[in-house]
Formats: sequence, C-alpha cells, structure tokens
Amino acid sequence: MCRPFYLSREFTSIIFSVVYIPPQPDTAKALSNLHDVLSVVEPVLILLCALILKVDAGTDPWYADLTIRNHKDRFKTDTGADVSVLPAQTFYTVAEENTYLAKSDRPLYGLGGTPLNVLGMYKKSLCKGEHVIQEGVYVIKDLHIALLSRPASIKLNLVSRADSIDKTVMKESYPKLCQGLGMLQQPYTIKLKPDAIPFSLATPRCVPIPLLGKVKEELECMEIIGVISRVEEPTDWCSGMVPVPTKNGSVHICVDLTHLNEAVCREKYILPSVEHARISRRSSGL
Repeated sequence: MCRPFYLSREFTSIIFSVVYIPPQPDTAKALSNLHDVLSVVEPVLILLCALILKVDAGTDPWYADLTIRNHKDRFKTDTGADVSVLPAQTFYTVAEENTYLAKSDRPLYGLGGTPLNVLGMYKKSLCKGEHVIQEGVYVIKDLHIALLSRPASIKLNLVSRADSIDKTVMKESYPKLCQGLGMLQQPYTIKLKPDAIPFSLATPRCVPIPLLGKVKEELECMEIIGVISRVEEPTDWCSGMVPVPTKNGSVHICVDLTHLNEAVCREKYILPSVEHARISRRSSGL
C-alpha cells in the first residue's frame, strides 16, 4: 500500500519495508506481531540511518558560518545545488572597493526552472575553521540567503557521502536478523481460479553452457538448505527455470511463473498503517 509523501532536499533517507500477514489471520494477533516486528526493526533502521548519514540531520535546515574577507556570513548547505550563490546585498557588504563582477558563464535556475537574476560571478576564499577553499560564487539579485553548493560543502568537510553499509557491524549488532532463511510459520496452499488450466513444460529450457556448472552448484546448495526439493513424479504444473548471472559471478535461480500467476486466486489483505497498528495495540491492552 503506497501513500504520497514529501521529500525535502536536505539529506533524506528512505527505507522500504514489506510485511507479510498469513491467510485467515487473527487481526489482534497479527497487529501484535506486527508491532513486535517493528519494535525489533526500529533500532536497525536507526543504525542504518547512522551508517548512511553519519550525523543526525534533524528537521531544521543546515547552516554554516563561513568567513569571506574577515567577514562572517551564514550559508545554507544545499546538496542539490551545483554552484554557490550569494545575495547581491551581501556581496556589496563584503566586496572590496573597485571589485567588479565577471560575466556569468552559465544561466542559473531555481526550483521549478525559474530563471535567476544573475548579476555576475567572482572567485573568493571561503573559510570554515582550518579549511579554506577557492570557490566561484555567483551573485544573485533578490536572493534572501546565501547557498553553499554540494562540491563546496564536501571540500569544507561539512558533508560526506556514504554509498555502502558495513555488513560486519550489522551482523555483530543484530545476529538473529542476519542468519538463516525466512520461513513461513505454517504450510501455505496456493488457491487457483475454478477455470484455471494447468500448464506444464514439455521440454526443459536450455541453460547456457558457460553457466551449467554454476547452475548445478546453486541448485545443489538450495536443495541442501531446504529452499527446494526434488519432484520426480508426474505433476500438473511445471514452470521454466531462468538462471540469472549476478555481478559477483554467481547465479540466481529464478522461475518463470507467468502461467501460474494468471491462474492464482489472489488474497487481498489491506495492511494498516504503523500509526493505526500502534494505536490498536494500546487500545487492546496488548
């Protein structure tokens, strides 16, 4: 179930989660289990955010006090901006006498593609503590606050980018969540439509010769750990296997269930929101 939501431009982290509710659930028990799962997952999400962002972004905009020619000015950190901009009034305050602006080398646009009134640009030193950089600053008319670009923010060591999460930290902190296979608590039977026509392949699909060894090894591994089991007697349904090479050189075993999906009688469970689940849990006394 999807809901529209607003994303700010300041360091937004999105985490998607999927919750499975078994057929014919006990609503109270399902909500209780859902709350228990959320309680376990919540610290993991906090750890993920900490590993990704390294800082607590908070809800307020990020500002940095920078020094330009012994004059301190407040810049708003804007990771969505490619260049730094300065209000015209601030430029007239900090600029030396007889300082002239160079012609802008590019047009600048604000949110929604609105053209900005660029008076010109000049190159100056921006200081933050011990960090000093040379930055080309564009002077904008009718701008209310200075904006510090993403490249400048990185050079001044105000922000950093993290593309990966340390799996070792996750495993050490939450060992139960990082081992074994997910498994349903009870057997599940796929319910078919009354007019469903069974589909069974007459001939197996060909596996590319370079993948034969890896496919055989992966199938044997899946059988050992209980993901799949051999079926050697006649069956009404049989779908084709699709081996998919991965970037790390291994193979994922997939199944083409196109015909089965068309015949499945789907169950519909509208999941409650997290807020509703928590309120229901409190009101039920669980």
